[in-house]
Amino acid sequence: MLNDSLFILEPNITAKDMASAIGSIASILKDKDIITDNGYSSLLDIQSQLKAFKNNKYWFMSVDIDRPIEFEIIDKVLKEKDPVSVILSSEKISIDLNNEFPFINLDVCVVIRNMDEEPISRWHFDLANQNEEGVMQPGPLTHLQYGGHNSGNREYDHPLKIPRWCHPPMDIILLCEAIVANFFPEKWDLIKDNPSWCHAIAESQKICYSAYLYKMIKSLGLSSTTILQEMDAKSWNQKMKA
Repeated sequence: MLNDSLFILEPNITAKDMASAIGSIASILKDKDIITDNGYSSLLDIQSQLKAFKNNKYWFMSVDIDRPIEFEIIDKVLKEKDPVSVILSSEKISIDLNNEFPFINLDVCVVIRNMDEEPISRWHFDLANQNEEGVMQPGPLTHLQYGGHNSGNREYDHPLKIPRWCHPPMDIILLCEAIVANFFPEKWDLIKDNPSWCHAIAESQKICYSAYLYKMIKSLGLSSTTILQEMDAKSWNQKMKA
């Protein structure tokens, strides 16, 4: 639990709460024609996965790349004239809110495709890997990375494996929000003040940002280190073991 006189954030959220949040997001996105029928079905599948954990404060979920959260076609994006499609998938997200840092696994990707379903770009949100000897991958514990593996056709893999940009964790709900805000700005204006939408987003924000912001704010008071150094996977991993 995070409890500090300056900064108090104690996410008190269950799998049932998150299932409800996913259901709200799915209904709103479908009602505004932002996701396809397949995308809606994928979100309902996530909701079903979460419901199985009931009132527990730990859960895991995934979104198969073959059944991704699929958004409606967006016009005039590629070279400002051609349409694209956006899909969202996750190999695995597992969370235990009994831990100071709640994410055990985090692997989510956003893929932008042309009308031939060829990937134009791929954005990957995940955690630094840890090898069998317990050595952490260089770079921030939670990061944003361009490229990664393209399922089914590795010839589209981007050749660069770095940089890994320091970035707070992003789950399915927060990435749905980001996709809507970026690719559907007019519809974003219609839903961004919806109480059900805001409540669902708030649940994910507490889980994704609490430990991250707590660590960042504590680092601001130190002149012997930097935030980027404190966010490094090796540094964070050592402190979690302490």
